Amino acid sequence: LRIGYISDGFREGATFCFLAPILANHSGSGMELFGYNLDPTGNPQGAIGKWFAACRHVAGWSEAEIRRQIRGDRIDVLVHVDSHMPSHRNPMVYRSRSAPVAVSLTIYPGTSGSSVVDYFLTDSWCDPPGETDHLYTEQLWRLPSGAWYYRPPDVTPEVGELPALSRGSCRFVFLQRPAKTNPLMWDLLASVLREVEDSSLLMQNGDP
Repeated sequence: LRIGYISDGFREGATFCFLAPILANHSGSGMELFGYNLDPTGNPQGAIGKWFAACRHVAGWSEAEIRRQIRGDRIDVLVHVDSHMPSHRNPMVYRSRSAPVAVSLTIYPGTSGSSVVDYFLTDSWCDPPGETDHLYTEQLWRLPSGAWYYRPPDVTPEVGELPALSRGSCRFVFLQRPAKTNPLMWDLLASVLREVEDSSLLMQNGDP
């Protein structure tokens, strides 16, 4: 069985931390893995490259060139890792069926909106049965032990003492762009802060 992963997340980064454990656990499965690297900066970093029988650097290729390469590699299952992330160009790749079966990973927690992607890998916690199926064009495939696997970066420091113990209050941190929020989410955050006495909220703002 040949499985192709198409992504721009083969370098060290957030996507790599979720993808590396998945690729590592293919080891010994008898499956042959191929990578289709959309990262224009070059080769995969870290240990991720060793799990691929071949890694094609397809950044800048046309839709037809990518499709021909995937079909030429005789890929059975094509896994779309980043879905609609800006650099992924998946709207282009989604227009054609490059492999008999296409799958999206939970790393992008939402539907592709495409009829050529067959399955979305998730679990019963993220997508309770019967509650969210109608929000996807794909068939939801719920993994029994969870769909999120995370390997911390090698430079991750050891966990230190809880800062609240010395400060005397709890501080929440919001690590997202405000553009990704809505009024309901802010109301929920406010309700948490009201319930936790003397708590505060530290926000990251990556928007210009």
